[in-house]
Amino acid sequence: MRAEFISLFNRHHYANPNTGLANQTNFGYVIGMSGTPRNVQVGLRLGW
Repeated sequence: MRAEFISLFNRHHYANPNTGLANQTNFGYVIGMSGTPRNVQVGLRLGW
């Protein structure tokens, strides 16, 4: 059995705050995230 974990602890990396003055409703808000989410891959090999 084999398992691979990418970004095991799944830390949040927030994007920069919105600094555009054209959209006043979202000014200063962080509305996104950067980076990759947690990824788990498990494999099993059977032989008989």
